[in-house]
Amino acid sequence: MVQPKDSATEFADVTDCSRCELAVYCYTEPSTWIFRTKSEMAEKRERMERCPVKVGQENRKASAGGLPSA
Repeated sequence: MVQPKDSATEFADVTDCSRCELAVYCYTEPSTWIFRTKSEMAEKRERMERCPVKVGQENRKASAGGLPSA
C-alpha cells in the first residue's frame, strides 16, 4: 500500500495509486470483485478505508465545505 507523504499536512495523491496493490479495487465496480474468503474481503476493504489518497480526498472535501463520503 502507498504510504503517506512526508509532511503531516500533505497526503498522497492519485499518481501514487499506480504502485498500490489495491488500486484495482478502487477503480472498478465492487460487483466485479472476487475474493477467496470473507476475511480477505474485509481486510482489503479496511485497508482501502485507511488509504492515504482516500483520506486526503475526504479531508480536502471537508475543508472545501463538502461533506466526506460515508
